[in-house]
Amino acid sequence: VRAIPGVRSASLTLNGLGSGGQRISGFRVPGRTFEEGQTPAEENHVTPEFFATTGITFVAGRGFTDRDTEGSPTVAVLTERAATKFFGGADSAVGKRFGYGDPNMEVIGVVRDVRPHGLRSAQPALVFRALAQEPQEYATSLEARVSGAAAIAVPAVRRALASVDPDLPVSEVTTME
Repeated sequence: VRAIPGVRSASLTLNGLGSGGQRISGFRVPGRTFEEGQTPAEENHVTPEFFATTGITFVAGRGFTDRDTEGSPTVAVLTERAATKFFGGADSAVGKRFGYGDPNMEVIGVVRDVRPHGLRSAQPALVFRALAQEPQEYATSLEARVSGAAAIAVPAVRRALASVDPDLPVSEVTTME
């Protein structure tokens, strides 16, 4: 897909923006307790190009790289809302640790809050994780940033995906224009 003329960047995600998909996670943060039934955060697994492709901007730290793989230290990028909820703010979150049991994830970056479920939805506390660090996870969405009209790129994207796997179902093509 990245080789298609006019495609500036492309990324894979567990739950694409606007797809309606979400995963609620029971993260534990050292020194913090959450009320019974309170959801600490949602999570999404993404490839390194996700933030540039979707235009989500960083306020602190860095994004994922190709070095963030299964064998490397576990890292995460938080939205501002998650950084505030977990650690008091974006400035104090980078370098901190949290996890499901042991605090094995290090915060490497903080991005602006997003509305992953639609423009009228709330901005949840959201944790982004490197897809390559979780080999049991799968990608359900492909995002592509294109020059010009997005609808023109759709047939080329379908052909590119079919050239890799002709049985791969491609549905719910949506533009963010």
